[in-house]
Amino acid sequence: MPELIWKVEDNQFDLFEFFDDNIWSGDDNFISFVFKNIELMNREARIIFANYTFIDNFWEVLEEDKIDYIYKKVIVKNINKLSFTECYNLLSIFTDCWRDENDELFTIKKLKNINELIVIKTKVYYLMVNCIIYCNHIEYISDELLYQINVIKNVDNTETTNSTIDDNTQSSRICYKILLKNNSNNIAKCIYEKVGDTKNTDKELLVNSTNDYIFNHLKSQLYEKEYLEKIIYEYGIQKAIEDFIVNRNCYDNIIILIDDDISLIYLGIIYYIICESFEYKSFIISSL
Repeated sequence: MPELIWKVEDNQFDLFEFFDDNIWSGDDNFISFVFKNIELMNREARIIFANYTFIDNFWEVLEEDKIDYIYKKVIVKNINKLSFTECYNLLSIFTDCWRDENDELFTIKKLKNINELIVIKTKVYYLMVNCIIYCNHIEYISDELLYQINVIKNVDNTETTNSTIDDNTQSSRICYKILLKNNSNNIAKCIYEKVGDTKNTDKELLVNSTNDYIFNHLKSQLYEKEYLEKIIYEYGIQKAIEDFIVNRNCYDNIIILIDDDISLIYLGIIYYIICESFEYKSFIISSL
């Protein structure tokens, strides 16, 4: 949900604060770690939102992508400095007292079942997110209100275009095909050999069918787990967390793909990496 930032006299860009709840009082080192991250997040916010002048209104709309950037730059960066043991020790303090990203009680049994570094760092990320809230001068607004604000803001720049019969006839002749962007990935090359000749006038259908093939190919047990994990390491663990785990849409889709089996999260990450190896280009049918 979008947010408004209201003009205040002091500490305008202190956007984040600690969620003072009894369940977080179990460890001073953890609390200190969270407060340090909040301090760095607010420092970053002062830089990112420095152009907010509040001249025309007493509020501005916070841009969600910039908020996401702050979370990634500060929290993800600092969590990636932690070892598996450090992450485990932090999580062990708060078992059976907080709900994880799937809104499930995080138990000691779940903690003991984690043996992947990327999974345990993801849990620490969502643990920390539970401890951080917006300050009082940040207010959630509805999507409808945001739409009205944007319409008013952009009304002078809006241009209307008229569609013609010729335009519609031209668009009906457009077809799409798959292109391989990354020749260095052997799995992507293998998939392209199978589906590269596929064409469709419906781009969305072509993309979805290709993505389905990619995931089914990865699940087919043609590759050992160690080989697949190497792809993540080559892509970069931190980058993978930022692109596919912190990104809620990607993460939710991964959870659906792997049927909530968190031990297969590496498959979902590799799926997105492989998907990035392809692009879809339009052609006029007569030129194919």
